[in-house]
Amino acid sequence: MTMEFVVDTNIAIAAIIRRGGTRFLMLRPDLELASPQRLLEELEKYEQEMAEKSGLGIENVEKAIALVLSNIRIVKREEYAMHEQRAQALAPDKDDAPFFALALALDYPIWSNEKRLKRQGEVKVYCTGEIASLLPPESA
Repeated sequence: MTMEFVVDTNIAIAAIIRRGGTRFLMLRPDLELASPQRLLEELEKYEQEMAEKSGLGIENVEKAIALVLSNIRIVKREEYAMHEQRAQALAPDKDDAPFFALALALDYPIWSNEKRLKRQGEVKVYCTGEIASLLPPESA
């Protein structure tokens, strides 16, 4: 069984800067992940900061970005633009609107650890722990 989610930027960044649960989950073959093009823009914007804060260096951050993006389908704005107006009404912050628009277009829940995204009733939002508890253990 495949589970589908729209991945927000903070989840992607967590998977990039730390080996561990979030990255492990993100690379599971039973998850189908998507993000709006906005994710690429934000990762590029924060690449240097991720390298500094994580201590990984720019080269290793770039490798981690490529690894994380290998399991995320990046969706062009045209595919979710028709949901942008509704998404702006739902999103607590204008930066979150593309993720809500994509979730509405694909009928996927959002994967985010930001509690404020749950303060609306239209799009389901799951945190990392909730997703981990929904998935069967991976066989070795």
